[in-house]
Amino acid sequence: MQRIPWSRMHRVWPRSLSGRMACILVAGLLAAQALTSTIWFDRRQSDLMDVPLRILAVRAAATMKLLQDQSREEQARTIALLTDHRFHPSLLAAPPGNLPPPHPPSEEERLIKAIALDRLGRPAYIWVLNCQLLGDSGRPAGTWSMLEMRSPSVRYSLVLHEPGKPLWLRVDGVEGVKGIDTHRLGTIADYFLRIYALRIVIVVLIALFAVRLAMKPLARMTQAAEALGTDINSPPLESRGPVEVRRAAEAFNRMQARLIDSLAERSRFLAAVSHDLRSPITRLRLRTELLPAEDLREKFRSELADMEAMIDATLTFTQSGEGDTFLSEVDVNVLLDEVATSLRELGAEVTVTGSAAAPLVCFRLSFRRCLQNLIENAVRYGARADIEVRDGAEELEIVISDIGPGIPEPELVHVLEPFYRLESSRSSNTGGFGLGLSIANAVTRVHGGSLQIANGTECGLIVRLRIPRKAKN
Repeated sequence: MQRIPWSRMHRVWPRSLSGRMACILVAGLLAAQALTSTIWFDRRQSDLMDVPLRILAVRAAATMKLLQDQSREEQARTIALLTDHRFHPSLLAAPPGNLPPPHPPSEEERLIKAIALDRLGRPAYIWVLNCQLLGDSGRPAGTWSMLEMRSPSVRYSLVLHEPGKPLWLRVDGVEGVKGIDTHRLGTIADYFLRIYALRIVIVVLIALFAVRLAMKPLARMTQAAEALGTDINSPPLESRGPVEVRRAAEAFNRMQARLIDSLAERSRFLAAVSHDLRSPITRLRLRTELLPAEDLREKFRSELADMEAMIDATLTFTQSGEGDTFLSEVDVNVLLDEVATSLRELGAEVTVTGSAAAPLVCFRLSFRRCLQNLIENAVRYGARADIEVRDGAEELEIVISDIGPGIPEPELVHVLEPFYRLESSRSSNTGGFGLGLSIANAVTRVHGGSLQIANGTECGLIVRLRIPRKAKN
């Protein structure tokens, strides 16, 4: 058998958990239905054999009743008169040796014995030696031939005996009925519609409803996790539903509480460290002014300014996304114009093309800080900043490019890491500490977006900022 490649199966296999659960349920139903569909065929076989067996039982009982009070000669003449190519009675001198041992009777045997005993009107022994359904061609009926036969018949062998009398009667033959109401297409349609199609449709609907009901708590947890990614102070997850769901919700809420406490503790710690560091820096500034040499004082002032700037940058990075309490609608065009104007006043070359079609739902202060860091980075290291705004229904894309030397390819994977600086940015006059891009990346992730950095085709750096659109609340 040809093996189906896994890649092809992977394309067919649903990606969602609810789809996979539904497929598993439906596949299990089909397997169970295939194993239990023999019930329909058994019932079909019983229906096809019902009329021939009833006729057979009546004829056998009537023959036994005629022979009971006759002499041997009369019995022989009666048997000769009744015998034809489909009904062949015969007298036995003794019980045959192939009588079946005691066993639970089948449905066909019970039907024959019940009708025959009712016709005889007295106790008798009846053994069914053979009872086989034949198709229209006279051959044993197969499973699928039962779907189309119109003239079913039964090949049989019976032995009848009245207790206390020497009469043993064997009846062999074929009994059937012609022209029963059986149509091939109708029977096949009845089989597939009732046994498979109708049940599958019902079970698929029930499975989809059950899976959707079971997956609803998981969908709530997914929404809560996404909300937690954009706002650490989002409302806690409701603890309701089955025991497992409640436990998962409670664990999720405890994790959120620990994260909030951890972030708050980190902010308190850094604020305390910042406060403690500023006091000795202030004392060093005072002592610097007492130094006799002006060039030495200038070096100390520069180093102390770098230290203070580094503290401010570190606090800004750790508090990225925490400065805003609520999401708000922000006019991105106005925001970009403000940042570009402030940089132009300092002599930078900044251009803006394109516009946002609608306000963006975001954290205003954090988003402004993100844009300012990216644009300042382009101006500082790339001589200019060219900003292109591309708006869409699903996301807002802002592309910032420059004409600088770019970044070596091996360094691109590291530039978003905190405190990672390229060799060219380590001079004290640039004021860089390796946190500008890290802060922009952190703010982007808080908004559920992405920040991609790549070198231009000929020169410069291209930064793509993508922020998904938020639905109005």
